[in-house]
Amino acid sequence: MLKLRNRINQTNWLKTTLTENQGVWNRICACMDTIEDTYEALSEYLKLPPKFHPRESGYIYVYGVLQALYVQQEAVEHLCMSLKIPFDRSNKLKEIMSVRNDVVGHPTDRKKGKKKIFVMLNRMSIEKRGFRYMQLSDDSPSQYEFVDLESAVQFQMSEIEKEDIRITKLIEEKDEMHSKQYRDVKLASIFNNCKYSLDNLQECVNNPDRPDLSSILNESYKKFVKAMQERLEWSDMLHEKFWTLQWSLDWIDGYLATRPNLGINDPLPSIVAYYITHKFPELLVIAIDIDREYELK
Repeated sequence: MLKLRNRINQTNWLKTTLTENQGVWNRICACMDTIEDTYEALSEYLKLPPKFHPRESGYIYVYGVLQALYVQQEAVEHLCMSLKIPFDRSNKLKEIMSVRNDVVGHPTDRKKGKKKIFVMLNRMSIEKRGFRYMQLSDDSPSQYEFVDLESAVQFQMSEIEKEDIRITKLIEEKDEMHSKQYRDVKLASIFNNCKYSLDNLQECVNNPDRPDLSSILNESYKKFVKAMQERLEWSDMLHEKFWTLQWSLDWIDGYLATRPNLGINDPLPSIVAYYITHKFPELLVIAIDIDREYELK
């Protein structure tokens, strides 16, 4: 799920939406990790030599590989559920799940239709290619089944790669629709009237005869945050990064409106103004980057 993981990490609005519900986000992260972990485990199995015959250790391969296949499919199902994307198992994938449930999931009490079956592995048959097992039931003679484990692993790994591409494509389509909605509304234009206020804010603080310039900055900041929230781009990380700027803008706004007597030597107004003039331009950088990103999609 590397394609999907990279796409989610590159799509700020989607990541912001997903992280609003911590439970959903946690499940998505766990699903992507599990899919990749089981893919790696199954890859190691396929690296075994063709004539590998584990004998006593064969059981751990059968149990481990079938469980990895099962967990991987379950993770894909839960991932699609969390992303609200349909997931339809092919008949072959359903067959793999059924074999897992028969052999290592519920071998001592497996209900199939109206009857119960009981499964026993044939240890001597276990090899890299697969294994045989005996299926018992009360109303039919015992029968042996062969499981082509290697082919099952190869098939499912190929299907998982296709799912990664399919889900990523659906996310990309949603991202394109989102970008198209806001592409012509430039965030950078919010700051068109801010340069003069920033250049002269310090002088405004020091000279009571100068008009209040902070309100333009404060209004632009709040307009920018609102626009970012509408686009689902305003994340907790950005809030943490700029909450001190918001406080500073509110404080300087109130100070310039009333100019309370803080003492002639109180440096606080100048410190706050200095912080604003150096922090505020970071908003414009973010706006330009997002505008450019939306244009390229």
